[in-house]
Amino acid sequence: MIVPSICYTYCLTLLFLIGSAGNLLNPIDGVYENQKAKVKVQVELTTNGMRAKRLGQDQWYDYEQIRPGQYRDGQGNTYYLLEENQIEWEGPEGKKRIRFVKSDGALSDDTSSPKQGNTYVHRNHFITNRQFVSARSLRGRWINPSTGQSISIRASRSGKMEVRGSQTRWITFQRSDGNTFRDRKNNRYHFDKGTLTYTSREGDFMMRFERS
Repeated sequence: MIVPSICYTYCLTLLFLIGSAGNLLNPIDGVYENQKAKVKVQVELTTNGMRAKRLGQDQWYDYEQIRPGQYRDGQGNTYYLLEENQIEWEGPEGKKRIRFVKSDGALSDDTSSPKQGNTYVHRNHFITNRQFVSARSLRGRWINPSTGQSISIRASRSGKMEVRGSQTRWITFQRSDGNTFRDRKNNRYHFDKGTLTYTSREGDFMMRFERS
């Protein structure tokens, strides 16, 4: 009977470790509150990043991870994962910010204005152009005048740009800065004055497209 007892204990320990690992892998999941603004948001990790919604509302907003601890939607709004169970929302121009503290159902009064402490947030990548092109406005067929190569563009509901070549699948590009969209491999498209320029992640290949 000793062996079954050991196996039982081992299984319980393994389940505990798996559960703990899941919590570590999803530290951002939960409800966050800013008492001063009287706003609560629910946050959940997703395959591509995270999603968030205000409590009391049904609409979820998708945010794609652009670097560890930073998530951005198609409009340029960004969430930062900070230390001490804090997250911060930042508008497209980096001028408006709201900091939230993870709610445990018994928040103290000092959480209405979380201390900044020594938390460093890398902010040099926010949207700098007030008037930036929307992914929806780029939809359609584009062609390279030099080679005749064409691409098709469509926009997802969350504001991401999806591109497909004549012999490729649909690839998602997320807005990264101003009128620039990047995929997961850091290849990018940049729109400027009616021209859409593709640059490879190494920067050694470039193609320019115009509307067909």
